[in-house]
Amino acid sequence: MTNLENKQLKMTLADKLTLSLNQRLNHSTALLLRAMREMNNDYSKQRLLQTNAALREVLLTFVRLRDLLGDVFDELTALKSYNELILDVDKHLLDYSLVGSQTPALYVETFFFIQRIEAVALLDGRDIMHDAA
Repeated sequence: MTNLENKQLKMTLADKLTLSLNQRLNHSTALLLRAMREMNNDYSKQRLLQTNAALREVLLTFVRLRDLLGDVFDELTALKSYNELILDVDKHLLDYSLVGSQTPALYVETFFFIQRIEAVALLDGRDIMHDAA
């Protein structure tokens, strides 16, 4: 195998991994949104745990994307802004854990996080890593 063939093979593999991770990100985001909606409509500690589990899947996908893309990750504005939003959701869910119940303020904040995720996540199957946020 020549260097050119080897390089092309690596690029093809990277493209397939990126596509797979993009699909996983869309899927895990859909699960996160569903968990957040359920938690916001009928709060319980069990729903909070389910929402945290869904969030963990999104965060894990971001870790894998960052590993795969390296420095390119920070150049992809839509992906970077979505990552920052997910980190804010992580802090928000920590607030729920600290308070131990749903307050009116937490309810409203969760509602706005759901709207922001829907706006940024592009859940209609488009490529979140390359579309504008």
